[in-house]
Amino acid sequence: MKKVFINVDVPAVSKTYDFRVPINMKVKEAIVLIYQIISEEFIGIVKDSEKANLLMKDCNVILGKEAKFLDYSIKDEDRFILI
Repeated sequence: MKKVFINVDVPAVSKTYDFRVPINMKVKEAIVLIYQIISEEFIGIVKDSEKANLLMKDCNVILGKEAKFLDYSIKDEDRFILI
């Protein structure tokens, strides 16, 4: 299974994370995993992944949660913001 490296800025905690995700993973699944990692590092962060979105920095596009990264032709080192 092919994977890509993505960079995700999380303004809520003023940090940037690098993730390796399967290209056929749904966006909503990635958001849940990102929240799990953040909540382990920052106690008290609310795991409200249903309200969160991933925004592609280069083109200011919010990814559809039911879409897969493959649907957007995501490539290594693409940058996102968790909003």
